[in-house]
Amino acid sequence: MFWNMPKRRNKNLFPVLIPISMIAILICGFLYIYLFKKPIIISPIGTKNSVSSEIVRKLLLEAKIPFSEISIATDSSYLVRLNDGSEVFLSPKDTSLRIQSLQALLKQFTIEGQKFKRVDFRFEKPTIIF
Repeated sequence: MFWNMPKRRNKNLFPVLIPISMIAILICGFLYIYLFKKPIIISPIGTKNSVSSEIVRKLLLEAKIPFSEISIATDSSYLVRLNDGSEVFLSPKDTSLRIQSLQALLKQFTIEGQKFKRVDFRFEKPTIIF
């Protein structure tokens, strides 16, 4: 009885097979992305030519510059608040040279009896605001 029946081909199988295979490919892609690929982490503070705040602190102490706080300002530069309330912006490049320049400026302004509010060493030529 069943052996004499002609085999019926399933013509509706093909339209169902395409969405199932697409879903399987998407699932494999998501699994690859989330399970096997390492995440890319980009540091907001940059790593090339950057100096940590501890090194800035050490350089300021060696130069005998009195400061109250060191914090990270925008564009990975450092904001140093001096004890007299003035602010100094330091770029991460050539930090030791910038601190030596700050030391010379402080000596010069102390001799002249002037006080500055802000010195910005992030540029090629420092800007001073009185």
